[in-house]
This record gives sequence, C-alpha cells and structure tokens, in this order.
Amino acid sequence: MKVYAFHIGDTKVPYGQFYGGDEWLGWRGMWRFLTDKSHYIIVPIYAFLIDHPRAGPIMVDTGINWRMAHEHNQYYDHWLFRLSLDEDEYRLTREQELGAHLKRTGYWADEIETVILTHLHEDHLGEVQAFPRARFILTEEEWKARNLGIFRYREWSPSFSALDNPVEKVTYSSGPYYSFEKSQDLLGDGSIRLLPTPGHSRGHMSVLVQKGGYQLLLTGDALYTLRHLAVEQVRAIVLGKKQLEQLFDSIRRVQRLRDALPEMVIVPGHDHTRYLREYLDPFLADGVLSPEERQAIRDYEARLFEPGWRLAPSALPRFLPPADGGNVGAVTEPEIADMGTVRS
Repeated sequence: MKVYAFHIGDTKVPYGQFYGGDEWLGWRGMWRFLTDKSHYIIVPIYAFLIDHPRAGPIMVDTGINWRMAHEHNQYYDHWLFRLSLDEDEYRLTREQELGAHLKRTGYWADEIETVILTHLHEDHLGEVQAFPRARFILTEEEWKARNLGIFRYREWSPSFSALDNPVEKVTYSSGPYYSFEKSQDLLGDGSIRLLPTPGHSRGHMSVLVQKGGYQLLLTGDALYTLRHLAVEQVRAIVLGKKQLEQLFDSIRRVQRLRDALPEMVIVPGHDHTRYLREYLDPFLADGVLSPEERQAIRDYEARLFEPGWRLAPSALPRFLPPADGGNVGAVTEPEIADMGTVRS
C-alpha cells in the first residue's frame, strides 16, 4: 500500500489563525480573523492518495480547485463569504491541480470510488465535484453540523453540491484503539482506521494508515503543523470553549498514540516548515518511507521537542514581518541543525 502527498496550492491566512492562542478564541478570534489584514502568512494545502492493493485508490481530502483560486469572488454564492475572504486567498498552478497529481500517479478522478473527508472546510472540499463515482466518507457529527447557524454551507459554495453523491457517515463502531476510546476500521482489515479528533471542527477525524512496520497519521487540521503537537505552547484559532476542550483532548490523544506507536509518522496537511516541504513531501514521492527516511524524520522530531511534547525554545514560532513592507510575512523555522535529509 502506498500513500502519496499532493501539494494542491497554497492559502493566505492570518498568523493568529495558526498561532494566536487565547487571543484567538471564540468570537474575539473570529473578529480578528476577519479584520487582521497585516499579519498574513502563506501555508500549503495538501491532500493524500492511498493506493490500496484491495480497495483501489482512496483520496483523503481534495484541496482547492482552479476557480476558487482564480475566480474567487465569482465562485462563492454568499455575500458573507465574499466579504470575509480576500480574492487572493488561494494560489494554485496547473501543475498543482489535483487532476495533474492523479495523472502523474497513473490515475484518473473517475476511477476513484472512495473519498475520505477529514472535515467540511472549503480547502478540503474544492475538488469533490471531480469524483462522479465516489462515495464520500465523513463523520455523522460533521454532516449534522454542515447547516448550523451562519455556516449553512450549501448557501455559500458550490463545492457542497457534489455531496449529493452517496455519503457514508462514520459512527466509530470498531471499538477503542490505543489512546482513542472509539475508532472505525474502514475496510475491515485494519489497514485504514478513522479516529475522532474534534476541536478544529465538530466532527473532525484523522486517518491512520498501516504501512507494515510503521504507520502514517493523516491529521487533517487537527494539527496544522507538527509544532501544534505542543498544544500547551502553540494553538490555532478555536471558535468556542467546548471546541477548545475537544482540541486539547484530541491532540493529547495523538501524543499518547505516538508514544504507543514509536514508528508512527505524523502527517499534517498545512505544515509550512521544512518538515513537510523537505521531509514528508519528497519522501512520499514514491508512496513509501524507507527506513533511512523514517530515521531522518525521527531525528527531526527529536530535535524539535523536549520531553512531554514541549517545543524546544529555539523551535517556538514567531511572526516575521515582510521585508517589502507588504502584509504577507513568514514564520520562524525551528532552529534545528541540518540532519542531512535523505533522498532515496
């Protein structure tokens, strides 16, 4: 079984959305998200293809599409969406489109019959319409939340129209799994297990892939970056106290799962540091991680964290203002000595 990482463009987000902590909680955080136009950073958007020997190709999330990036204000139907998000929110080249990634791995979108959605946010749904034969798998809680309050998704975006396809709702009927009290064995063979990681959204889930000797945990937005494992020090925007409690619980369960499975590799979907750019992305170009590549990842992780999943002082993120006087800056990279990344 192989797993491929697809870099499907980038998005411009406020620094505080990723790293604001207590100052970006609840409605105060939402207000800052809508009004802070001077501390932007650029982060990648990733989706993943699981090439399963029995079940065939399975997508995990779908990234963004061309119209979202290049016809932004025409794409969205709701005035509030157009007001809250800038026209240059997304960046996408033709080579980064999901169809181009699939073609390079030998597949076409209409061959894919299963799409797992970690949650129902726009940058994970952009290409759902590209899969006419697919069943979409998401949690019961996430499906129920799709029409709550102002977040009536179908009024906002055409991305949701394709969800009229068959939707299979995960109920976590496969029992506990290490630090998680419940899980879903998707195919009944233990190869793909769905784990509840709410907090970023009400029904968010992560995807654990068994690779024979190691595991990949595709965390969606439960962890924006690897550094977000240090939840006491680094925390993204959260829309309420209940969601904050859920987020803390989810990340602590991921910590304990990683402790129980020392060969597990954590794969965030928006990590803008060299962890995703120089390690995971090139290492997964052939769909597998060699022993040398896994060792390089473990070495990187060991330099990043102190005991108890706390970041080393040199790894704490800080906003770097733009040198050109604009509004798009950057984030400090962890000051980790070059471990000699492996190319195999």
